[in-house]
Amino acid sequence: MRRVTSLDYAVADLLRRRRVALGLSPRSIKALAGVQPCDLARYEIGSTPIPKRRFALICQALSIEPDILLASASIHGAGCLVLPDRQDVDAIGPRCVPKLTPSA
Repeated sequence: MRRVTSLDYAVADLLRRRRVALGLSPRSIKALAGVQPCDLARYEIGSTPIPKRRFALICQALSIEPDILLASASIHGAGCLVLPDRQDVDAIGPRCVPKLTPSA
């Protein structure tokens, strides 16, 4: 297994923040992506690198493109995405992709 990098930590934080912003529980992600809550917890704290296939499934469950998330994490770190409130997500629909806005 490869070592955890700073990019892994940034991605982990963004995934957790996105899940919380959407009001999804770890069990919801299990239903949507087939990822066990204990595995998701390890991914979200950055203690375990996320396998590519699982990363794609989690991103799909969170309605965010993997490339956008990776680019944001690599360029700006974990504080780069402005995540929508729950009502904004519902109004836009399930396929919304948040705008990339550097934090001030």
